[in-house]
Amino acid sequence: MVGFSTGGTLALHEGLTQEPVQAVVLFSPAVKLKTNLGFMANWHKAISWASTDKKWIDIAPDEDYAKYESFTFNAADQIYQLTQRLDSEAGSNTVRVPIFMALSEDDATVDAADGIAFFKAQSNPRSRLIVYSNREQTLGDSRIQRRRSAYDEFGILNFSHLSVHIAPQNPHYGRDGDYKNCLHYLGDAPKWKACKEGRGEIKYGELSSEALNKYLMRRLSYNPDFEGLMMLLDGFLKSVN
Repeated sequence: MVGFSTGGTLALHEGLTQEPVQAVVLFSPAVKLKTNLGFMANWHKAISWASTDKKWIDIAPDEDYAKYESFTFNAADQIYQLTQRLDSEAGSNTVRVPIFMALSEDDATVDAADGIAFFKAQSNPRSRLIVYSNREQTLGDSRIQRRRSAYDEFGILNFSHLSVHIAPQNPHYGRDGDYKNCLHYLGDAPKWKACKEGRGEIKYGELSSEALNKYLMRRLSYNPDFEGLMMLLDGFLKSVN
């Protein structure tokens, strides 16, 4: 069973509560959200007279043909409730089947530290975790491999939540794809235009206040190490068959 982000959380829920699948493959799984305010996502339900615009966290032009770029409070609440359920299930159980997990330590959407801790708590010796990071410290588990996330030749500072499982050749999200993630500049027309149309001066990676203050940023939407990741995944799948 394979899942990305919330799909990864659903796959883990299935692995913890249902008849075991052969293996679970997770890309940037939402084990825990980065924000500590997820419990507030359902506030609008208490206001029966809430207008339509009060039900949305963001309303954006939907230019991404694979997912909505506008985001509702209800969607955030559903994700938060799912992570809470996963936390409860994991407290009394483990995923017995092998897990292959890949994530970015700089992920701004989900908590990478919690994802790593969750992986370490699973005891299957065939499990593997790939952590994309620019840090050097050891993670104390032979099943975990660090891989670099800075690629100066492509202007890449680090990996975003969106990028881990996408090939550079992808016609929509890839290096020369038709999609440019610039949602962080929605309220700034000049930067929005520069992000959408610029090339040489753009830096790519996960969004952080430090990076946004220093560079014109486009959120990275592909993995320059995709072939390396697929080789590791292929080895993992062969080991569990």
